[in-house]
Order: sequence, then C-alpha cells, then structure tokens
Amino acid sequence: MRIITVLSLMSILFAASGCVPSLHSIVTEETARYDPNLAGTYRQEDMIWVLEANAATRSYTLRIEEGEEGEGKTSILNARLAQLNGQLFLELSPQKAEVGDWVKIHLVPAYTFWKFERTERGFLLAAVNPETVTELLENRPDLVKHENTENGILFTDSAEGLQKFLLLGLNVENFYGQPQELTRAP
Repeated sequence: MRIITVLSLMSILFAASGCVPSLHSIVTEETARYDPNLAGTYRQEDMIWVLEANAATRSYTLRIEEGEEGEGKTSILNARLAQLNGQLFLELSPQKAEVGDWVKIHLVPAYTFWKFERTERGFLLAAVNPETVTELLENRPDLVKHENTENGILFTDSAEGLQKFLLLGLNVENFYGQPQELTRAP
C-alpha cells in the first residue's frame, strides 16, 4: 500500500512537469554516451541549469535553479546521455539527498527521459508528452510495461522495452512535447 501511495505522489510531481516517470533507466553500457564539452551553465527563461561532468562515471551532476537568482528552489539531479539509433536522450534521476532513514524508505527514485539535440547556442529538450502516451497506451497497452495510477502513467519496463518505446515515439505525432531551448550562459 505504501508503494502505491509513493508512486501516486511521484506521478503527481511528474504530471505537473509534463513528464512520464519510469522506475528503470534507459542507459546501458551499449547506449551510454558522454561528452565533457556539455558541462557548463545554461539558461531557459527563469531557470539556470549547471551541468558538471564526471569522467569517472561518464555522467553529469545537474543543478537546476528555478525562479529569481537566490530566491527560487534548487534541484540536484543525476544526468546521463543515451544514444538510441542515432537519437540522443537525456535521462534525469534524483541524487541521493541527505534525509532521515524514515524518509528514505518511502522514496522511490524515478527516471525521466528527454529527447536531446545539441544546437549552436546550447541544446533542445523535449519531454515525453503524458497525454499522447496515455492515449497511445489506452489503445495499445502492450507497447511498454506500465502502471496506470490515479495521477498518470508510470513506466515499469526494462531498459530494452523503454528504449523501443522511446524510438517508436519518434514516429508518433506529439509523442514528444514542444522542444525547449537552453542556451549556454556567457
């Protein structure tokens, strides 16, 4: 019962941000990509993204500052790149936070996946569109393992199943939302 409650809360958070959460990663040894040149500070409207490269783990630490400088909220996430059939995806997951043991046993880490494209000024990110995914899975629930919670879809498939589904989405209208550009700060 507690797991369902936690999953419902996770779904509320991700529905609000326009993403579909997953219990599993899409990054495997074969699909992992790493570019130390991606490290830097990027801006998008009232957000600042700071990516720090970690060559040892071939990953990044992402700090997102929301709102006015010094007055908003800060999130710290793990970020990794995966390349599937030539298309890059950015995977985000929460970093382990310093919280008490009672909180830890109630938190289930989730992953989100973003279609990723480098540009001259920075990069474009497009989130998986929850409305399109919901419609698609109502008609074809066998496309990817998932749970329907009261707050939306939660992917539960393996890396391979998720990869196939994300690639299928490249050919489905509105599967990915409107790309948001993050520009490198000078």
